Amino acid sequence: MSLAHVDVLFFEVCGTVVDWQSTITSELKSTMKGAPHEDAKVQAQLLNHDWNAFARRWHDERRTQLEANPQLDTDQVSRSILESLIESTPHLSEAWRDDFVLTNLSFIWHQLHPYPDSHSGLLELRRQFKVGTLTREGRGGMALNVNLAKYADLSWDFVLATDVLNEGEGDQYLVRAMEVLGIDDPKGQGARRAALVSSRLSILEGAKRRGMSTVFVRRETGDPLPEKEGRPAYVDVVVDGLEELAQVAGGLPMA
Repeated sequence: MSLAHVDVLFFEVCGTVVDWQSTITSELKSTMKGAPHEDAKVQAQLLNHDWNAFARRWHDERRTQLEANPQLDTDQVSRSILESLIESTPHLSEAWRDDFVLTNLSFIWHQLHPYPDSHSGLLELRRQFKVGTLTREGRGGMALNVNLAKYADLSWDFVLATDVLNEGEGDQYLVRAMEVLGIDDPKGQGARRAALVSSRLSILEGAKRRGMSTVFVRRETGDPLPEKEGRPAYVDVVVDGLEELAQVAGGLPMA
């Protein structure tokens, strides 16, 4: 499907533009070295802990809570889940008792590294579209996205999140975002002028219900496409990164 009719690209950021898995796993390992357990034997065990799994649990529980209740504060949720995971990991609470350590770790959600293709891909996409964020991060989501943009050098034309749109329930935030960007008749043909870009199929399914075009970006931490059925009907374009999306949008052949 061509994106020739699209004027605006809305991006889900976490897991599509920035790589939460590798950033958080790396930070957890670094913190374990910088704030070690006083017992050398226990420290050796903690260094070999499955920090990838720890990061996934933190991410998944955080996303579940924030999407279920958009009134929750994103930073408070991040901190609360982190504390719970620390308590459930043998001996970890004995090492990470300092509030400074927990505060720094919790702030990592504001400093996620971009995927290698994100910076160049966004720069190219900005030549053809208005590009910006559209995320469900609870209260404080707008500030988080601004911090991510500054830290990862993301070239957005606009930054939107459900806390400033005052719409967090269901798919209504998509309609509100299109209205803010001046896309007329969001329930009719006007919505075709907007596309949502995400590595999550459920998000794209909701966008298609609202008449938007949809772009699925394959990422290691994203949803897999169904093996037997292939691309779902609600997905218009499938790419392996933002540079490839820029090629597709520009009508260029894929390498």
